[in-house]
Amino acid sequence: MNAVTNSLPPNAPGFSFKTRVTNAWANIELLRVAVIASARAVFNEDVSVAIGTVASELMENAVKYGAWEDHGMQTMRVAVRGHDNIIEVDVSSPSSPAMAARLHEHLVWMRTFACVEEAYLARISELAVAPSDTRSSMGLLRIAVEGNCQLSSDLAQDNILTVCATLADASLVA
Repeated sequence: MNAVTNSLPPNAPGFSFKTRVTNAWANIELLRVAVIASARAVFNEDVSVAIGTVASELMENAVKYGAWEDHGMQTMRVAVRGHDNIIEVDVSSPSSPAMAARLHEHLVWMRTFACVEEAYLARISELAVAPSDTRSSMGLLRIAVEGNCQLSSDLAQDNILTVCATLADASLVA
């Protein structure tokens, strides 16, 4: 697995938001709004909405694909950090090694294209031919394209999967 990057110095000035939330679907929208509102104090509106959207998409994936019953765990960790035109959004949740491997394979597949937009269009074409595919795998592609993100993942020894979306070249102007 790729190690999740944490290129932000721990005491750097900027934005930091970190919380644990239960894996209830209703909490995704509540947290999306909270992330946007918090980010708006530091970033411009477009960047704040992008951060909130990326966080909510990652939380949706965590709720949908998390191995909640296997771990007896009902919370996920959401962390957003930003400074010097770099923003990182991490969501950590329980996972199975098989699901983490599937995610890793998908991220590797995305990197085989010259740009993520090409991967997005390729996946849409695949779905048009085989619409019965039970998992569209469009969520991560949407995060990469619409959020202009680089994605990475890391599965810890305790089977906690962290997915990190890094938004680079974001304007920090409030």
